[in-house]
Amino acid sequence: MTPQHLLTNHRDKLEVTAKHFGISVEQAAIQIADELTLREARRGGASDWAVDMARAVPTNLIRDIVGDNRAPTGPSAQGIVPSSQQLSSVRTGGNGNGHVVPLSNPPGVNYADRLMDAQDARDRAELIERDAKLQVLQRMAERSVK
Repeated sequence: MTPQHLLTNHRDKLEVTAKHFGISVEQAAIQIADELTLREARRGGASDWAVDMARAVPTNLIRDIVGDNRAPTGPSAQGIVPSSQQLSSVRTGGNGNGHVVPLSNPPGVNYADRLMDAQDARDRAELIERDAKLQVLQRMAERSVK
């Protein structure tokens, strides 16, 4: 339900509500419409954050983004290639002059990898030490029982 629908069909109730809360009739219509939208979204299984994200962006922008995503890309979109020929969906990398730049990790990842490997080694050593101490304690407990 839109605020305009509420203003048109329920103006008298909106005026009472707006007066009670000390806000304008238009603000009351917007807040009530937002709350009704949120309730409907919850009933449909959407989470609050998803509704907040949807509210943050105008509907026409979302429509344009979805349309751009669904639009065909490449030469076939301009009608250059005859429909009798099929295009490969494989895209080549590079900058257009034939030189292809291989994929690689961003700079600095090797340092993070080294740090994580060192921490993994420390964690493994600590786990082995803890396990050895536990085995010693279990043997001591078994001997004291006998």
